[in-house]
Amino acid sequence: MSKKVATKELVFTIPEDLQFSDLELRLDDDGLVRFNWEAIERLCATSNINPDFFKLSSPEYVGNLISHWYGVHLYNGGAHDPEQERALSYGDTMHWGSEQFQHRAGTA
Repeated sequence: MSKKVATKELVFTIPEDLQFSDLELRLDDDGLVRFNWEAIERLCATSNINPDFFKLSSPEYVGNLISHWYGVHLYNGGAHDPEQERALSYGDTMHWGSEQFQHRAGTA
């Protein structure tokens, strides 16, 4: 017997004055993914999406959001981000699990 799963598509509007670089994304040598939550909060506010969806759910969701945002950024002519490229180079081995997933101190 198959199980039905409810899904919802999230649609984001990126403010003109918000840049991908505002994430201050960095992948530390110890494997921690760090970024500025304020950029995610602004993206969510403009899109009428509660940022707690990303803060309180699986860290992979915000990882997917960042990856999709990066794709839009590149599509619109944005410059390659060395840290995001480095994270992408890990492919399926990149884990956004809680022990590897942090944000800038004081912005949670």
